[in-house]
Amino acid sequence: PSTSKKNRVKIAADFFRRLWRILKLGIFDNHIRRDLFIYNICLVLRSMMSIYLTTLKGKIVKSIIGANSSSLNKNLMNLALFSFPGGFLNSYINYSQKAMSLKLRKGINRRLNQQYLLGNTAYQMLHVDDRIKNPDQIMTVDLEKFCDLVFEVYGQVSKPLLDIILFSRRLSQTIGYKSPLLMALWYVLAGFVIKKVTPSFGRLMARIMMEEGNFRAGHQRILNHNEEIAFLRGTDTEHQYLNNKLEKLLTILKKDANLRFYMGSMDSVLIKYGAFTLGTSLLAIPVFGSDSHEYMQRTGGSPTKIIKDYESNSGLLVNFAKAIGNISISYKKVQELAGACQRVSMLISVCDDLQESKIYQRHLLDNQDLLMSSSKGKNQLNNGKVWTLEDAIKMDGVPVIQPNGEKLIDDITFRINHQQNTMISGSNGTGKTAFVRVLAGLWPLANGQISIVSPSKILFLPQRAYMPRGTLRDLITYPDKKSILNDSELVNIVDKVFLKYLYERVGGFDAVLDWAHVLSGGERQRLSVARIYYHRPKFAVLDETTSEVNPETENQLYIEAKKCGVTLITVSQRDTLRQHHDYIFRILDNQEWSFEKFQS
Repeated sequence: PSTSKKNRVKIAADFFRRLWRILKLGIFDNHIRRDLFIYNICLVLRSMMSIYLTTLKGKIVKSIIGANSSSLNKNLMNLALFSFPGGFLNSYINYSQKAMSLKLRKGINRRLNQQYLLGNTAYQMLHVDDRIKNPDQIMTVDLEKFCDLVFEVYGQVSKPLLDIILFSRRLSQTIGYKSPLLMALWYVLAGFVIKKVTPSFGRLMARIMMEEGNFRAGHQRILNHNEEIAFLRGTDTEHQYLNNKLEKLLTILKKDANLRFYMGSMDSVLIKYGAFTLGTSLLAIPVFGSDSHEYMQRTGGSPTKIIKDYESNSGLLVNFAKAIGNISISYKKVQELAGACQRVSMLISVCDDLQESKIYQRHLLDNQDLLMSSSKGKNQLNNGKVWTLEDAIKMDGVPVIQPNGEKLIDDITFRINHQQNTMISGSNGTGKTAFVRVLAGLWPLANGQISIVSPSKILFLPQRAYMPRGTLRDLITYPDKKSILNDSELVNIVDKVFLKYLYERVGGFDAVLDWAHVLSGGERQRLSVARIYYHRPKFAVLDETTSEVNPETENQLYIEAKKCGVTLITVSQRDTLRQHHDYIFRILDNQEWSFEKFQS
């Protein structure tokens, strides 16, 4: 992790700033505020019931020692009746804590989902900016832990603070103010010592979450590419890769366990046994202190009354000590919260940078001229300008530069009008797909100016056809949530892409299957082309979209697309597609390019 002050996980002003930044995404929900109000009332009631319980225990002891059966039975009955509201209250406090955590997570998750899936943010976070490796881990596991810890820490601090106020007041009435004051001073001293020797659990927690995400990503890689791995007989390699990720995770978990053992021992010595020894001494003050004569006169030296007071005072002092002790050791949970807070806050920061500030951060290649303003490691996403045209695509001095700073194509200047179908060609690695990414706004626009039709009038179709989970109808209409065509019109579309047999085989457009695995590569690509016939944009950019379709079928697909009035911009190496295009944009070696009309 970075050692800079901004990114260092610590309990300081930057932590509270991050915490508030996250909480305000969901904490203002009316249900949470209502639940928090009821939760606080329950905490007060539980503290008052604890005081009543300690007094009741003293009365029970007095009844036993005094052999007073009627008093004993009465107090035992009160104790039994006490168990019902006491049990309900404790359970409700735990339930309320979890319920508020779920509501907070719901509010934050909805806002994060909205930010993450706004425009090209998700793509740019994964492929342009390199600060976050596994955003899925943050928005699921890490966020759940963050929300749980928020209310755990709140309960672990607010309840003890309330107990300290109530119990210290009661103790000052029975054994004087000096005893609770001395106990509090002991915990202040112990807390100071513990703070000096405590490692950074927050930074450690952030590291654990990161390694958990990396290990999970390894399993996700196998899930996504199991067939390729099986064909290549790469199971041993994947096994070794997973073991390496597991070893890193276990190493950091072992370090965490060792540190917690060390700190647990320190806590026990200072907080538990040290406080117990001091507390026992303080309980003897009424009998052996300077005011012992007055106390003995008040009790008449009766062992029964002395033991009753001792039992009541010990209960009060134990609870008072526990309250201070819980605050003293709450730093562990607070530091865990700081670790989770850092992870979630980083996700929000990256979203804000990409969306509002239009900047990204990543490791850049050495000696690369970025052609973009850069300061403190922050690079501009859009150093150039983007304008909207009605029926053309125009580039003026636009270079194609990878997010890491490597230039692929020198300044591009051309204009593609509506109905001027253009083919993009070039050898492998020259930057054909990179050009499409800049045109689509996925990669940084380092310089120059792009004038392009509005997003609703252009459709980008990548080589790997996306098949979302849903109905066959959803595959064709994507990204529309509801079809604007009736089923008979959709049947006509699937017939044009030679997939009417698929429609009949699966039983209609309402069929839901795992399409990514059920369909062949060619079928997936033909369904992708069907989206052109459905949406009928002014421009369609096809990046090797029909590479797995045979040339005869591909020819028919292009004829139908042109009949729809769509201007085709095609990335392909196939010479058979030249007949469907009017211009060619050649990407040459050494970052050069040419744009010319096809010769008849």
